[in-house]
Amino acid sequence: MFGITATKRVARRYNLDSSPIPCDKCGKLLYPELPFAYDTWRGLRAKPHECGKNYDLVVVVSVDKVKRQHGVDIYNYFQLGGEDHEG
Repeated sequence: MFGITATKRVARRYNLDSSPIPCDKCGKLLYPELPFAYDTWRGLRAKPHECGKNYDLVVVVSVDKVKRQHGVDIYNYFQLGGEDHEG
């Protein structure tokens, strides 16, 4: 897995907010700490937790626009052009 330095490096490089956010369902703090890349998108996602993928936290950037999305299936998010979609 990725270490804290990789998370900080990606957050700094792409100006991503890596602050924890509480889950909308259970209130548990979710930390966007897992770097990922897809096509021209870069981001951080939180580790999955017991509430399921509809409550996952993802922070992504394309060009210089930052989006915070809850409950996004990464594959479907990019396949559907960024529309919020439960897969």
